[in-house]
Amino acid sequence: MEDRRQVILLQNLKKTYKDGGIPVEAVRGISLEFERGEFTAIVGPSGSGKTTLMNLMAGLDSPTEGSVFLDGQLISGMKGAALADFRRDNIGFVFQSYNLIPVLTVSENVEFILLLQGVDKKKRRNRITEVLTEVGLENFSDRLVSRLSGGQQQRVAVARAIAANPKIILADEPTANLDSENSINLVNLMLEMNQKHGSTFIFSTHDSLIVEKAKRVLTLKDGKIYSDEKK
Repeated sequence: MEDRRQVILLQNLKKTYKDGGIPVEAVRGISLEFERGEFTAIVGPSGSGKTTLMNLMAGLDSPTEGSVFLDGQLISGMKGAALADFRRDNIGFVFQSYNLIPVLTVSENVEFILLLQGVDKKKRRNRITEVLTEVGLENFSDRLVSRLSGGQQQRVAVARAIAANPKIILADEPTANLDSENSINLVNLMLEMNQKHGSTFIFSTHDSLIVEKAKRVLTLKDGKIYSDEKK
């Protein structure tokens, strides 16, 4: 736990669900480490446990057995406000469906996480300008996100994810709703963010483009690690 390079540690992680009263083992004894600055793709067929594993790492679900440490903190033992605050300050999320607030503008969507953190107004405005410039949306700050293209909305999602300078960014099928050109642009943007800021990016994906760009590829099968390839 003292290795400062290590940002995520999973120890004998298991998750069992009940399906019609029948136990289903979604994650079956996974132990993994992720270092700071990794750009990792988690792949595998549907039902292999990718989304469940991501949810466990994010603290969005609790393991049946095992432990999840993020930056040395045991999050699998956290509850309520403590867990919510830890996620807010340490994890950025990019979802397949964008998960933006459609009635808010681009800048308001990015600002939301900073408001939750209690950042003062001047610092919020400076940070919003900074991240929107990084994702190429500095001229769209006052536009409603509902009036943006899919590719632009996903860029807003990336801007929101990095606004609070999180140590970890978890992306669940972030290119699934994008065409090939926007997918390429988005993946290149996130790779640039990874290289510039050193945030750890972990993707759950079926996209061969993300797999190609990833520096590490984890393959899941039946809730277990089938292969772990570092490039």
